[in-house]
Amino acid sequence: MACNRFNDDVSVFDLGTRKQVRRIAADLCARLGVLLDLKTVLETIPGVEERSRKTLGLRASGTVNPPMDLYFDSETFRLVRLDWREDVYRYSDWHEVDGMGYHKRTAMFKKGAAEPWFHHEVVSIEPLPALPEGLSR
Repeated sequence: MACNRFNDDVSVFDLGTRKQVRRIAADLCARLGVLLDLKTVLETIPGVEERSRKTLGLRASGTVNPPMDLYFDSETFRLVRLDWREDVYRYSDWHEVDGMGYHKRTAMFKKGAAEPWFHHEVVSIEPLPALPEGLSR
C-alpha cells in the first residue's frame, strides 16, 4: 500500500507516537484516495479547536489543488474536519460496524459561515453478505 511511505518520516509530528501517526495515515488512506498517490505531499500544520477539542493538522498538496487541510481529534485520531476550497466539512457522531469506523453526520459550511449550507446523516448501514467479485477486504 502506498501509505507505507509514512513509516520513515513520522518524526515531523510533535504530538502522538509513531503508532498513532501510522493509524492516522491508515485512516486517511481508507477515506481519501488523494493520499494513495505517491506524488501527494503531506505536511503538518497547526491544529484548530473543533467542538472544544484540540486537533492535529495535516495538509495534502501536489495532487490536489488547492491543498486540502485535514484535522484529527488529538485523542481519538479520527478525522473531524476537512477544509478544502471554500468549504469546511465537519464530521461527527462516530460509529462502528464490523470493525470499521464511520462518521454518521457531516455538515458542510462555507468558510466563515455560522450555519451549514448542506448536511447529511447516515441512517443505516447494511453489510453485504459477501464482497463483490474482484474486491478483497
